[in-house]
Amino acid sequence: MWVLCFLFVSYNTQKTYLCNLFMVHLHPFTQHILQWYSVHARSLPWRQTRNPYAIWLSEIILQQTRVAQGEAYWHRFMAQYPTVEHLASASEDQVLLLWQGLGYYSRARNLHAAAKEIAKQRLLSLVFLQN
Repeated sequence: MWVLCFLFVSYNTQKTYLCNLFMVHLHPFTQHILQWYSVHARSLPWRQTRNPYAIWLSEIILQQTRVAQGEAYWHRFMAQYPTVEHLASASEDQVLLLWQGLGYYSRARNLHAAAKEIAKQRLLSLVFLQN
């Protein structure tokens, strides 16, 4: 089986994306796994979106956590903090309160710190692009 892949390489000065197209031949075992997945994959909310924040949030929550437990927390976080900017503007105590019950609180602290940094970098990018 051959798969067509897109690889976005860079953002050029004309503000368009340059990308490479290439074909990849999949090993038979990889084909088998992908076929199994297409039949048996669970329907999970972060698989139904292309929102990087929602997907990233699921990755952090699901570290050391069962999907059945983590999914409820993901929904709570997405309802309370629908964007990375919302999460960044929350206090650490608010984030830890919503995280309560998941354990490994350093994940919540690091998630919050990363959200603050992402929001700061986005703001700097917007200021830079406007000038």
